Amino acid sequence: MMDTLDDLRDILSGLKSSTRPAKLSVLTNVTKYILSPEKKSEHQFESVVEALNQVVFLFEDPSESVREKAVKTYTEFVINGVQVDGSLPCVFNALKLRLAGKIVTEEAEEIRLLLIRLLCQICQQKGSAMKYYMDDFVSILERSLVDSHADIRLECCKTLVTVVPHVKEFFSRSDPILDVLIATFVHNQARVRSANTEAMGYVIHYGNYKRLPDVWRLIAQRILDSHHQVRRTAYNVLCFWMTSHIDRYSYWNRLVPLFLSGLSDSFPDICGEAQRMWILVGQQYEAENREELKDQLDYETLPDNYPTDRPRPILGCRILVKRILYPVLPSVLNDLKDWQETIRIHALKLLFQMILHGESQVIISMNKVLPALAQVAKGEKAEVVREVTACCKLIGHFVEPKIYCELLVVSMDHAAQLVVLSGLLQGAKIEALLPYKDVLLENLERMSLTKQKSQQYYTLNCLLILIGLAEDNMNAFSYSIFRSCLNVDGLVADPGILKEVSSVMTALAEQMELSSTGNLWKIFAERYLKASGEFFCSEADSGTTSSEARVLHNFLLKAGLEVFLQHFDLLYPVLQANLRVESNVKLRFDVFTLLIEIVLTHYKAHPGFASSEKKLLPADIIEVCFLPNMIWKAGRAQTVMRAACCSCLAVLLDYGLVDTTRISVLKDEFIAKLTALSRDEHPETQRATMRLTRLLLERATQNIRPDDVVSVYPIFLKGLDEILEVRFESLEGLKEILRIASVKCFKASTLQTHLEEISRVLLIHMDDSNADIAENALECLKISSGMILPYVKDAMEMDKSKHTSSKYCELLEQHLKNLEALHIASGDS
Repeated sequence: MMDTLDDLRDILSGLKSSTRPAKLSVLTNVTKYILSPEKKSEHQFESVVEALNQVVFLFEDPSESVREKAVKTYTEFVINGVQVDGSLPCVFNALKLRLAGKIVTEEAEEIRLLLIRLLCQICQQKGSAMKYYMDDFVSILERSLVDSHADIRLECCKTLVTVVPHVKEFFSRSDPILDVLIATFVHNQARVRSANTEAMGYVIHYGNYKRLPDVWRLIAQRILDSHHQVRRTAYNVLCFWMTSHIDRYSYWNRLVPLFLSGLSDSFPDICGEAQRMWILVGQQYEAENREELKDQLDYETLPDNYPTDRPRPILGCRILVKRILYPVLPSVLNDLKDWQETIRIHALKLLFQMILHGESQVIISMNKVLPALAQVAKGEKAEVVREVTACCKLIGHFVEPKIYCELLVVSMDHAAQLVVLSGLLQGAKIEALLPYKDVLLENLERMSLTKQKSQQYYTLNCLLILIGLAEDNMNAFSYSIFRSCLNVDGLVADPGILKEVSSVMTALAEQMELSSTGNLWKIFAERYLKASGEFFCSEADSGTTSSEARVLHNFLLKAGLEVFLQHFDLLYPVLQANLRVESNVKLRFDVFTLLIEIVLTHYKAHPGFASSEKKLLPADIIEVCFLPNMIWKAGRAQTVMRAACCSCLAVLLDYGLVDTTRISVLKDEFIAKLTALSRDEHPETQRATMRLTRLLLERATQNIRPDDVVSVYPIFLKGLDEILEVRFESLEGLKEILRIASVKCFKASTLQTHLEEISRVLLIHMDDSNADIAENALECLKISSGMILPYVKDAMEMDKSKHTSSKYCELLEQHLKNLEALHIASGDS
């Protein structure tokens, strides 16, 4: 034994050397000697303590490498089970000097880290024995927790987690540590934030538990952390407190809402762990309150219309949430107004869990919950809207439609409220909705009269949900849904919204077992037009073109010509009211344009629409709706409206859709209006006038007199001086005049002068640079030459030399020769 002690002392004597290599060599030899297996049993306690103290003295050596080697050596002794109890006072004194002074004397970060790890190893080995060194322990950690080195902070937190469960004396000394943990709460490394949170949980539980209110806000920030490991640690701490905290019943209103957030965490593994922990909390609550909850546990039943896609939380969990629902709900709703989107989404997820656990108890707060959800949905962020819809769907399962119809539906005025309503409808049952369908459908129809795309989209979404719910009750909803779709379709130009309208219409037709959506117009046309007629009759006096008018126009266009003619008796009063000269000019223009579109669209799709299938428009429509609007009035809007009026009447006459029995009676007035319109400056009006005059001649051929020809032909001659399209129509009109004069065999003497004037002008235009104009003029001259052959022949001979091309003169000359030969032959016979 004495040899052993002497050997160890000889080795330690080398520490008196001032050289660094010598000290490092001694530390190596001491380690080998003390830890050697063959001599370990021979070591005397005094000799080991002396050696350990000598090693600890080197913690303050000037050389950094020596200090590092000394700390590692002592740590190795602790790890290998060497009895270090006798040197602990010396160790803690050295640790305090190096780490816990006002100024940290250990400048090397690596050595500070090694010293903290040594402290952690000692704490793990000694456990409850640390109570004798608690003051030094607290001083060291209090100073080291604010170290700039992340690993040092991490080791300090691990040390706290290791020590505080085993040392009761920590309770009275926990406040300084907690203050430092709170002060160092923020860090840029997730592992440090996680360790800080875990240490805080242990310090609160085993230390001064009454300080929980000081840290719960910090834990609330941790559950919003961007790193999943930090959030996981926060939920573990919350579960630890809810199952073990001595005063947990006083803090349910703070702990439960924080933990509920974990059930909707974005990280699936955290959701699963939180769900398991939450069940443990609920089971413990049931066990602790079994007598109070006995009846509810024994006779538990599932509520009607409970969501089928989610398991029902156990009774203990539901009771815990119901206890804190009313105190906590205002704070959650207030967070929905936060400017940060992440906070709003987190609050929505928390609200979802509170509704899921609170079930029908949430009804009492509907007057606050529904407006708050509508307000947060105004941002229209996709994730926010998704969470709002999820909350509302859950409310729809637990709340009767009567409540949200009174609180929400009757006062809807923006798209966000429709988001809320769509969610509520997804959770509702059709049997509960039927008593309130009128209120619901009426307000959805009102909301569909808008140009806001978002409002239109969510209105259609609500309608689609109703179609899915209605099933056998479709008759009660179909007409109102159809009208709402019409409103959106008539007021929107966005392709995406139009696609949604088509989807709703298709779903409606399928639910009604119709072969196509076109049948919807046929089924609802009479009902819609009858219901809308009175409103539109007063539209002309309003001074504006309303949304309802545009919807009607769109309906008629989509319904097509057949529906228009079939129900014209309902539409005629509407047309009369809206086409009065006192009505809004824009409205009259829209009506005329609509009629043109209806006819042209139908004939483009059904070119073989037989005349026998037509139901003609009444004869007095020309006198009532068209002639008054042909009168000239100043203004660009009036000019455009007159052009539309003339074009519309021309289209109706051209396709034979108007009863022409009164045209002969109105002929003189008609011709007077057309004569005035021929002087209009608008090219489209001029073109429509030429076409309309020609159609008048065609429809009233039997009643045309020579003086009518004299009145009409100047209209066409004037048109020959206008743009190309007008000249084409003018030549067609002249062709019709000459044909009528020829067929009806008017006396040549009566029209001689006028026919000569027409032929003279036609000869000029037969030399037109446009080949089509020249050919049409030639055709007209061929007709006129049959009545005034000598004049045409002489005039052509005079003008032939003036023409740039002799082609058409030669063709006309050949025609005249043939005509003369025909006359000679007929004279001989």
